[in-house]
Amino acid sequence: MAQRDVLIVEEDRQVREVLHQIFLGAGYNCLLASDGGEGLEVFRRARPPLVVTDLGMPMARGGERVRDAGITLLQQVRQEDPDAAVIVEGGAADVRTWIRSLKLGAYAFLMKPINVDELLITAERALERRHLLIERRQYRTALEALGAALEVAKTEIQRCAGTHFDPGVVASFFKVPEVLLEEIRRESVEL
Repeated sequence: MAQRDVLIVEEDRQVREVLHQIFLGAGYNCLLASDGGEGLEVFRRARPPLVVTDLGMPMARGGERVRDAGITLLQQVRQEDPDAAVIVEGGAADVRTWIRSLKLGAYAFLMKPINVDELLITAERALERRHLLIERRQYRTALEALGAALEVAKTEIQRCAGTHFDPGVVASFFKVPEVLLEEIRRESVEL
């Protein structure tokens, strides 16, 4: 995993510091925020791939409590970066909010008090999933480009039907793999 940055958003200074030490000990670069507003500012500035946030915290710096502030932060982070890995944490009374957070794209919900091993394993898996989502999108884009190039090659082969041409030259021009080159050769013989 290339980038191991984590944004920890937790209103309780002691809990925030414990989480900070846990992630530092595991080799993460840590960014800290004490409420949702500050968390969103830090996220926008640094774009960490992983966010760990408390559900029951104030949204604004003035300590003003906003209902579902953790959910609001989750929504804003996921809107800014749909690939962001977000782990939410909260108490046992937040069952409805847990479910809502997962439906809104949180990777996981961890119940307080947090088990250190569970937290670190969940963080690693969340980052791995994020990496796989990005990689899959890149492969899909590359595959679509290859498909478009193959369509151009197919059109060119059909245009050249009845004339003498070397499919190997066409294939090398479009960087076509050997398997596809064989298909081109078969089609050119059939034409």
